Amino acid sequence: MMDFINFFLTSSMVLPSPAAPDELFCLSTLYAIIKMSSASVPMPMKRPTHFFALRIEDPTVIEAVHDRQSRIIAANPDLATCLIDPRKLHVTMGLLHLPSADDVELAKPIVHNVAAQTESIQCHCPGLATFGSNVLFARVMEVKDHANKLEMLAALIAREIEQIPQLHFPQPRFEPHATICKTSKWRPARNSRKRRPSIQPFVYRDLLDIPLSNGSFLFSNLDLLQMSGTTDDGYYPIIARAHLF
Repeated sequence: MMDFINFFLTSSMVLPSPAAPDELFCLSTLYAIIKMSSASVPMPMKRPTHFFALRIEDPTVIEAVHDRQSRIIAANPDLATCLIDPRKLHVTMGLLHLPSADDVELAKPIVHNVAAQTESIQCHCPGLATFGSNVLFARVMEVKDHANKLEMLAALIAREIEQIPQLHFPQPRFEPHATICKTSKWRPARNSRKRRPSIQPFVYRDLLDIPLSNGSFLFSNLDLLQMSGTTDDGYYPIIARAHLF
C-alpha cells in the first residue's frame, strides 16, 4: 500500500503539471494518515514452531525428576498443570519458526552439518535452579574435560541458522538447562477464579543442591523437533536426528 501511495505522489502521469494545491494537499494528507496507521499496527510476532535439542534419557535423571515434581505438587498443588512430562526432558539448543514444509526441509541439513562437527558430550545434573518465579529447571553441566562443548554446539547451530535467510530467528541467550516446571503451562480448573501461580522458593528451596544424576550421562544425538504433538513414547515429534561423532 505504501509503495502505491509513494508512486501516486511522485508519478508525473497521475497529476497534471502544475498540480492543483488542493489535490496535493489531499494526497499528502492521505499519505500521512496511512503512514501513521501502519506504524502503529505491530507486526505479528513470530513464535517458534521447531527447535534443536539434546534429549535426556538417563533413567536416574528421569526418576529424580519424577521425585522432584512429586515434592513440588505436595508443596503447591496449584502447580500440577505446570509440570513438564519427564519423558520430554531435554536441553534446547536453538529455536526456529518453520511455517511451511519447504522451511522444514531447509532446516533438516543443519542437524547433520552440526553433528558432524561435534563430539558426544558428557554431562551431569547437580541440582535445580530457576528463571525468576516462572521456570524451575534441572541444571545441566558438562564434566570438566568436556567444558564448553554445549556452548560451542549452540553457537554452531546459531551460525548455520544465520546462513539461511529464510530461517532467521532470534536466539535467546544460551544457558544449558532442562525445564521441569513452568507457569506458562498453567491451566485453571473450569469456572475457577484462581490466578496463575508462581514458583515460590518454599517449593524448591530444599531441592536446589541435591544432584539428579549419579555420575554422568552422555548426549550422543542431536534432534530437530516439532513443538506441537507427542509421539508414542511421550517425546516431541522428531523431524531429523543425527549422531554426534
